[in-house]
Amino acid sequence: GFCAQSGDISAIHYKGALLLANFMIECKFYKNLQLSQICFGRRAKLDELWFKPLKDARAIDREPLIIAKQNHKPELVLTTQRGMELLREGTNGNPDLLQIKATFRGTRMVVILLRDMLIDVDFNKVRRSKQWKRPK
Repeated sequence: GFCAQSGDISAIHYKGALLLANFMIECKFYKNLQLSQICFGRRAKLDELWFKPLKDARAIDREPLIIAKQNHKPELVLTTQRGMELLREGTNGNPDLLQIKATFRGTRMVVILLRDMLIDVDFNKVRRSKQWKRPK
């Protein structure tokens, strides 16, 4: 069987089950994510949508992967450094792929573009990775 549903996304196919065995995925949409607020050490919408999924993901031994959308901006993926390492397993280690757009040490949040993740991560490579947990 596949791993239990957690977060906003569930899997009905084994390829999706691999992703969900390692990540708890949340999808969020805000008019303004206030990304620049974090740069200046102020609270922002990103704080609100980061800390609860981080805690929930850790409680089930997964990394958070939050797909966040702001009006008139490209979709972002928020994850941890460990989540980023897992995603990079599918990129052949090419440093030009899956570029980090921002890292916020106080929150332990890494930000990348969803478009980059979908283009750069080859989940066939991920399936062969020793770093990724297998679905139960």
